[in-house]
Amino acid sequence: MAIKLRLEEGLSVEAMDIQREDRGKRRRFLKMSVGENPKGGAYPNTRLSEAAILREYFSKAKIFRDEQDFWCTKMEGNYPEDTVLQPLVDVLRGDMQVHVHGYKTEDLEVGPA
Repeated sequence: MAIKLRLEEGLSVEAMDIQREDRGKRRRFLKMSVGENPKGGAYPNTRLSEAAILREYFSKAKIFRDEQDFWCTKMEGNYPEDTVLQPLVDVLRGDMQVHVHGYKTEDLEVGPA
């Protein structure tokens, strides 16, 4: 959703929404970067380890998505919730678009598969 940045007196938040022709499903975005300079500490130390962590979390998100789908067929117990994996599940379901940027070509080649 894009909004007008200039607030006019008496203008509601809804009126600030710039009308799009595509008024279907709300678009959501996730921004990711690959290949940043290693920072050390708790973060990965190499570009390859960064890619491995992305793959690991997307693999976990696939399993978590399957758990949610299974719950939807049975509807027993509590719905599986995970604030870390849910955005990735939304990406896998096509409910969220991803913008990935890198610094070198090889950064994108080792990105999420």
